[in-house]
Amino acid sequence: MGMATSAPGQEKRAAVSEGKLDEIESDTLRNAARTVSIIENAISAWNAAKVKPRNMASALERLKRFRTALVRWGAECAVLRAGRADMEHRVGMLREFVEICYAYENA
Repeated sequence: MGMATSAPGQEKRAAVSEGKLDEIESDTLRNAARTVSIIENAISAWNAAKVKPRNMASALERLKRFRTALVRWGAECAVLRAGRADMEHRVGMLREFVEICYAYENA
């Protein structure tokens, strides 16, 4: 006999239980909300500042876009969660969160 192989179509990734997915979603939503709050504080401080360095303006615009993307993502994720969407869609939303963060980090 040769080496054992996986059944056709079997996922190579480790499966995530629904309970673990709930935990990951909750943590991610909480972190996204905390990040939005911190960004909003920074924007408020910028708006209140009498002196606004020009070199900071583009960073503030990036932060605003990041905040908008996180708020939209959080709302979509909450809707999927409330509707008990299938795990594939929910995992896709978590991947989208990572993509949003990556895009901001590399903007």
